[in-house]
Amino acid sequence: MSYKDNTENDAEFALRSHIRTLLLDYALTHLTTDYIAFTEDATNELLASSLQPIATSEPTDLVLQPALPEAICLGLHLNNLPAYEERWPIGQNASGILEACLKRKKGTCISSECWNESPNEYSWKIYRPASPVLTGRAIQETCILGRRSQPCPH
Repeated sequence: MSYKDNTENDAEFALRSHIRTLLLDYALTHLTTDYIAFTEDATNELLASSLQPIATSEPTDLVLQPALPEAICLGLHLNNLPAYEERWPIGQNASGILEACLKRKKGTCISSECWNESPNEYSWKIYRPASPVLTGRAIQETCILGRRSQPCPH
């Protein structure tokens, strides 16, 4: 490689970097949009033009009014209310039955278990028409004409 090749490469690199900086500045200014900043600016402009502060007391009052929750409690005499704690009284037998019924199978994840279908559901889905007019329950409970079947429960 000669000296002439190095100077040509340096000149070409300088020209490329100059064009890149010009195009990059143009692209950043005119072609791209910072949607987060745009949304924040639009929201601030909208709120600044439409919302006005509301005074909670008259400017001529000599005494400041209490805060609204405190005023409601004083007006309704709610100062002596105990804090509400929800407790569910349940017997030992009931808790054992609930634990037995709601116990999860070991080895399966809850998120994958919710996608499993019951075996009965799959067999009637095969014969279900593509029309979404009837729900699955309506299809199962609808009597089929021409067959001896019990009257439909309505």
